[in-house]
Amino acid sequence: MSKIAILSHEVVGAELAILGEWADARGHEITRYFREQKWDAQDVLAADLLILLGSPNSVSTGYEHPSSPQEIELVKTRIESNEPYFGICYGSQIMARALGGEVNRREEKNIGFKIHRILSGRTTTLWNR
Repeated sequence: MSKIAILSHEVVGAELAILGEWADARGHEITRYFREQKWDAQDVLAADLLILLGSPNSVSTGYEHPSSPQEIELVKTRIESNEPYFGICYGSQIMARALGGEVNRREEKNIGFKIHRILSGRTTTLWNR
């Protein structure tokens, strides 16, 4: 059984939905960490997979939320250790900053999703545990 650490808010964007179903179907153990609570980076990093969920916060230039530096450092350490990481929305912004990138605000909001299909029998670099 693999251990998954999920960092999110307690209420906003905290639902696991299909992500939770995916983990349950594969027998993965999920440990939740919440931005509103104190969490230890070493505990989070001990998981086999780290997932950061969305947030109404931002890491964009001039709008960086005060709590984001701790998450940026967490993800930077994770990436440097070459261990699996998956960032959704805000988690992707955090990853961009951890890799030395810059995040800028758009003039207009872009909210939505795209469906990606993986054809049966094809190999993928997605986390297949």
